Amino acid sequence: MLAKSILNRAKRLSIDNVVFMDNDAEKLRIYGGLAQEIAHLIDNGVNFELTTDAVYALKDADFIITTLRVGEDRGRTLDEVIALNHGVLGQETTGAGSFDMAMRSIEVPKKLCQ
Repeated sequence: MLAKSILNRAKRLSIDNVVFMDNDAEKLRIYGGLAQEIAHLIDNGVNFELTTDAVYALKDADFIITTLRVGEDRGRTLDEVIALNHGVLGQETTGAGSFDMAMRSIEVPKKLCQ
């Protein structure tokens, strides 16, 4: 959905290159490959790349969209279950689990910005 949204608005936003990056090569192959296939189907002349290299992905970027899940699915599960065990909503975006996720994740973008 993200790839489709970007590519459908590429001309209006003057986007001629999109780079999807993931540090997990297998997930990049699966989900990035699907996004790349969508790019080919839309075929609007936008160059669409996949990489595991964060420095390359960020180089010369005008727009950056990040999604992080430090600790992967196990971290999310723990965040939500621990909160629920204390009687509070554990959901990772609006519940107490989101605070745990943020505390675990903040160092990643800080490191990338240095």
